[in-house]
Amino acid sequence: MKKIAVLITSLILVFTLTGCMPTNRNSANATASVDLVLPTKAGEASGQEEIDLPKISDTDFKDDMAGLCEYLEKTYSVADEKAQMSYDVIEAKDGYRYLFRYNKSTVQIEVYEFDLENLTEEAKTNLENVKANGKLKVIEKEVDAVLSNSGKYVMIYQDQSKEEANAVQKERVIDLFKTFHQA
Repeated sequence: MKKIAVLITSLILVFTLTGCMPTNRNSANATASVDLVLPTKAGEASGQEEIDLPKISDTDFKDDMAGLCEYLEKTYSVADEKAQMSYDVIEAKDGYRYLFRYNKSTVQIEVYEFDLENLTEEAKTNLENVKANGKLKVIEKEVDAVLSNSGKYVMIYQDQSKEEANAVQKERVIDLFKTFHQA
């Protein structure tokens, strides 16, 4: 019976993108169906549109996973519905994935919250690795990850595009994420 449980667990883990799969079966095989469109200033004469993002303070949102997700949504960092992730695989407290298109490229963003008052040894190791080298080990696979300045949240941002607009957007989103309720 123990071998069967281990086999089933192993199979589930093999089919994940970054090691943490959505808990909603329908979203596990989902493809990006929504575009993230940044607001632009109206009436721009040049061929280059100027982005007109709202000025939103992170302090307007609770310092928890729901607040972080709402903040990312309101700042045009993510689009579409979020899918709950199997965050316990990395010993996190909570986690969500967003999957959308930006500038004709599929973007996947995962965010995880850790309970800094009740960290397991594995959770401590995960956070230390992200802080030290920007890598999160998930089931024998290392993925690029970012730690928030508060040390409470981890983000995995995946976008294969080499376009400058995508790099600028990624940098902007990571900056917003890192400074969310920074200590």
